[in-house]
Amino acid sequence: MSVVCEYCLALKFKDESKGMCCLQGKVKLEEILPPPEPLHSLLTGDHQKSKQFMRNIRRYNNAFQMTSFKSKQVVERGFMPTFKIQGQVYHLAGSLLPLRPDDHKFLQIYFIADPDIQASTRCSSVAQPIDRDLIRSLQDMLHSHNYYIQSFKTAIERIPADTPDFNVVIHANKVPVGEHRGRYNAPSTKLHRSYDSLQYPLMLCRGENGYAINISQVDPIGGTPLRKTVSCMNYYCYRIMTRRNNFNTLLRYGMLTNQYLVDQYAKIESERLAYIRNNQTKLRAENYVHLQDALQANEHVNGIGQLVILPSSFTGGPRYLHEKSQDAMTYVRNYGKPDLFITATCNPNWPEIKENINTNLSPQDRYDIVNRVFHLKVQKLLHLINKSHIFGPPRCHMYTIEWQKRGLPHVHLLVWLVNKIRPNQIDKVISAELPDKDEDPILYEIVKKNMVHGPCGTLNPNSPCMRDSKCSKKFPKSFQTQTITSDDGYPKYRRRSPEQGGKSATVRNRDIDNRWIVPYNRLLLKIFDAHINVELCNSIKSIQYVTKYINKGSDQATFSIQSPNEVEKYQSGRYICSSEAVWRILSFEVHDRAPTIVHLAVHLENGQRLCAQDDFAKTLTYDRVPSYYTWNQSSKTFQRRKQGTAVDGFPGVKKTDALGRVYTIHPNNSECFYLRMLLHIVKGPTTFARLRTVQGVVYNTYQAACKTMGLLEDDSHWENTLSEAAVCSSATSLRYLFAVIVAFCQVADSVNLWNKFQENMASDILNRRRRELNSDDIQYDQHIFDEALFELNKVLQLLSGGTGKTFLINLLLKKVRSTGKIALAVASSGIAATLLEGGRTAHSTFKLPLKIATDDNISVCSVSKQSNTGKLMRDCSLIVWDEATMSNKSSVEALDRTMRDLRNKNSPMGGCTILFSGDFRQILPVVTRGTRADEINASLKRSNLWPHVNKLELKTNMRVSSSSRENRLFPEMLLKVGNGELTQSEGRINLENLCVLIDNIKELVNKVYPDIDDISYKTISWFKERTILSPTYEQVDKVNNLIISKIDAPTKIYYSVDTVLDLEEAVHFPTEFLNSLNPSGLPPHKMVLKVGCPVILLRNLNPPKLCNGTRLLIKSLKTFIIECTILTGCGTGEDVLIPESL
Repeated sequence: MSVVCEYCLALKFKDESKGMCCLQGKVKLEEILPPPEPLHSLLTGDHQKSKQFMRNIRRYNNAFQMTSFKSKQVVERGFMPTFKIQGQVYHLAGSLLPLRPDDHKFLQIYFIADPDIQASTRCSSVAQPIDRDLIRSLQDMLHSHNYYIQSFKTAIERIPADTPDFNVVIHANKVPVGEHRGRYNAPSTKLHRSYDSLQYPLMLCRGENGYAINISQVDPIGGTPLRKTVSCMNYYCYRIMTRRNNFNTLLRYGMLTNQYLVDQYAKIESERLAYIRNNQTKLRAENYVHLQDALQANEHVNGIGQLVILPSSFTGGPRYLHEKSQDAMTYVRNYGKPDLFITATCNPNWPEIKENINTNLSPQDRYDIVNRVFHLKVQKLLHLINKSHIFGPPRCHMYTIEWQKRGLPHVHLLVWLVNKIRPNQIDKVISAELPDKDEDPILYEIVKKNMVHGPCGTLNPNSPCMRDSKCSKKFPKSFQTQTITSDDGYPKYRRRSPEQGGKSATVRNRDIDNRWIVPYNRLLLKIFDAHINVELCNSIKSIQYVTKYINKGSDQATFSIQSPNEVEKYQSGRYICSSEAVWRILSFEVHDRAPTIVHLAVHLENGQRLCAQDDFAKTLTYDRVPSYYTWNQSSKTFQRRKQGTAVDGFPGVKKTDALGRVYTIHPNNSECFYLRMLLHIVKGPTTFARLRTVQGVVYNTYQAACKTMGLLEDDSHWENTLSEAAVCSSATSLRYLFAVIVAFCQVADSVNLWNKFQENMASDILNRRRRELNSDDIQYDQHIFDEALFELNKVLQLLSGGTGKTFLINLLLKKVRSTGKIALAVASSGIAATLLEGGRTAHSTFKLPLKIATDDNISVCSVSKQSNTGKLMRDCSLIVWDEATMSNKSSVEALDRTMRDLRNKNSPMGGCTILFSGDFRQILPVVTRGTRADEINASLKRSNLWPHVNKLELKTNMRVSSSSRENRLFPEMLLKVGNGELTQSEGRINLENLCVLIDNIKELVNKVYPDIDDISYKTISWFKERTILSPTYEQVDKVNNLIISKIDAPTKIYYSVDTVLDLEEAVHFPTEFLNSLNPSGLPPHKMVLKVGCPVILLRNLNPPKLCNGTRLLIKSLKTFIIECTILTGCGTGEDVLIPESL
């Protein structure tokens, strides 16, 4: 520490804040003098019994303490270098004289006349043996120097002999003579200036005073008292500073110092909690209904006053943690999934720590230095990420500080990047291997020292990570030749075995290899020389875990009691360790995030103004206002930001990276909940009535407005849907619509819905005529049919695009079905399924698991033997699976296990003939954020079923067989690309004259959809012949939005209805967060449609006509239904009704 405070001479590190020690001269306390002998020699290590004394320092202090310290101490198994408590701390002072002559305790021991008996009593009061001679010498020292002991001895001499009992009463905050009592506001819980000396007589051996509430701050220059007083936190922060030419007594007592720190922080926190408990009314704004984040169902506005609430402003409380968790969700809602999850742990052997502690002390004796150094390291880590951009430009970050079971601090950090880390970049950013010792010996030693887990398991069964004879962190990991994604949301990083070139080492006399390495970043490890785990986040599952994990706060005990007093419940469950106590006393941030998130209140009418009232503000929803405006508390208005990026078209309006978040409301508080929902939908509301206005009608409640906008889902919604359809649709269409609603929507009373509309749905029954099927006179090639159904169990067709495979498959299906046998037609995608007669997606037909890992060996289809689907699969003669090359091998294997079970036959697919078709040169299985190795590993060729497959090929391209040479060149070139026959350079293929290059999306749209603005003249065939493909949903959305904006046709906006399954989880996953999620297979929350636009169906509503992938053309847009014309498949040209909310 090279910086010296000019006011208090505190020693500080270069980048520490100037006022952390004494508020830049405003805090000035009396110096605590070095202790007298023998205590001084015992602390400096100059005494022959120093080591024994320091090892048992708390026992020696307990022998002399005048009051009792009562709390539940937590002791972890094995090495426990910190002091940790759980629950409340109690300080008790007993009577001055013992109730029984031979039962002296605490202060009473000091009044035993014989010093030898007094010393023996002290030794017997401690559970384990301590040195009696040392006790006697320390006892003599205290009798000679301690002010309180001398005062008590004087007082006892004045006690009349016939007085039975006396209690100790110390007026620690007695008002000075001549001062008015009202000037001093003593809190309800007394803070005794004498407590520290009575509880820690060895630390304050002269009886020095502790904190009192009437210590005034002083003018840094003149030294005159100021009206403001020194807070308890400022007092103890001053006391634990190392100063130049100062003995710093309080910091030399090892484990007793650790107890002292916990005790003082518990005091600080208890006074805060006492203020909160006694000022519940002041903490609420009762001049208007103001609801902050709700946690419980009974937190209704009418219930205010029934609970003792711990507000979100209290660091570490449940509302505070919930607020931080919701802030993380706000980042996810605006920026998507975080990219990196970093955990960095303090290294007690850092030079900055070692150099600044006394030689006879260890890092666990000086948590003040440990935490100050770690705080600076965290700031440096953030600077590297946010300013130096070591991972690329960041969007935002969030971190929390926690403490290990044994005391060391660590940080959990989430980072969102502007440019996402691509699969081929993972190994450059994250490594889970030992580096080459010869190439980088420094990194090798750092990894070996900091990043090796355990070892545990059979190598060390007693490792702390072991639970039920297994490693809780799932080490050792498996070897991996390449990095691949995993089902738990984290990649399986490359870990090469020694045979594959991986390195090995000896750690703690045990040989380890790459299976034991914790993932790390090379640069961070070399900079910080500490345990820094870096993980890639790549799934919604990992986000839910991480955002909750990093905001779970300090350890809390769990109780089953139901207490309306949140303060009491928090105090009973909290844990405090020495390291955390120091961190909090020094006022370091426990949580932090950037950019700023502005919390917006939800209030009913007669409250504050809703929004800024200028023209630009009318284009914003409530949650977007903080990006452009700030709230002026004095004028109670929103004002434009003065800094930021200028907004085009609106002079004077500037945008910043600040984000808005509306406080969560529990659904039981219904009107506020629905008001909050509308605030995320309605732009620029100037009145509460405007929020309740839908299509010109002002509704009485916010719930009614939400229902009308289609934001809620109940049976009245489906009644309105059928009522709207009954006006203009046939009975057949109405029956179909009713079946879709009952089958796919959450209808509470389907019988009642039927009874209300049965006449409309049955109006054509008497007049409907039966339709007879035409005879099957399709001719087929018997040789091809025989080849497809030969005795082998599996047939795979390697069919290139355009070779006539769809025609051939449909011919086979037709022939099998014409003989009375069952043939199932499935495809990997919905679009491919529409091309097959009776085709459906494989997932829908076989009830395949929605989420299945590539290495999953246990999954089966959700089909029982007794179900209709089970009977169908058991009796079928042929299964055709088109585009099988796109399917994950685990899906095929799950079908195999199911077929064996259904057909009671242990042969591939249970003996059923299955025809796979596809082309491995086209799209392989899609693995989310997967590498090339992931996709190859997931392909059908890597399945254990592949050896049972017979292969046939169709080679002639029927689409261009009679075309010109130019037309034939294109598919020939595609085949060369797929076969790897073209020249490659650094992993890239040169495609000269293969494609027409377009500079921008607008030009592409104009080429594919010319004159799209006048859509009324476009025919069905015109739409069927053209489409634009894109590899990502984000790009698809951009193209769709551009095309929609160009079309001149009637428009309607539909919103999804997103809810949580468990009502109690509604406050943890607010509606707008659910709206922001865009999982594959589901439409976006806000869907803008226009009449005449083509759309794709994403559900199997009525196979084979309406399947996942069926293309439709919008015919009309109504409030509750969408009328469409089928563009593809066997239902081409038919009109259908689709409920707007499925």
